[in-house]
Amino acid sequence: MSDRRPLDWKKIRGPAPWAALVTGTFFGSGLLPKMPGTWGTLAAMPVCWWLAPESTAVKLAFWAVLLAAGTWAGKKFQDLFGVADNQNIVIDEAVGVGLTSLFLARDSHWGYWIAAFALFRLFDIVKFPPVGAIDKWSKNAGAWRGGFGVMADDLAAGIQGLVVLEIARHFIS
Repeated sequence: MSDRRPLDWKKIRGPAPWAALVTGTFFGSGLLPKMPGTWGTLAAMPVCWWLAPESTAVKLAFWAVLLAAGTWAGKKFQDLFGVADNQNIVIDEAVGVGLTSLFLARDSHWGYWIAAFALFRLFDIVKFPPVGAIDKWSKNAGAWRGGFGVMADDLAAGIQGLVVLEIARHFIS
């Protein structure tokens, strides 16, 4: 569960804090007042669709770069605000839904794209095992807190969503 404290805008001074804000909030989508995780996931869907024609290797490389950027932004947020997983950090949702939609093509039926969104949000919110354990671990993992720990549970939720989506596609197609 993310921390719901509001951001102290006075602490965001200089290029690195601003870069962390833009990156961590996935270009501001995490700053919307209600359901920032859902908005961050929705903001990532056009990126997923845009990447769809690329090879799996290219898509994985792209999401790996965002994973690294999110890890950095999460740590920067922790340093600035003293919060391990601020609710406004939604780059983890972007990477998670990127994994769930990894094998979708641009011309995949729109229902599969909606399913990718819904499945990722389901696994991210409900935190079925092992996502819940990873989330709990990341909040109690010392140096991991605020960095990779922010990203870890969403990576697991993204993989769970990917597995369920691909099994469903196998039986539907």
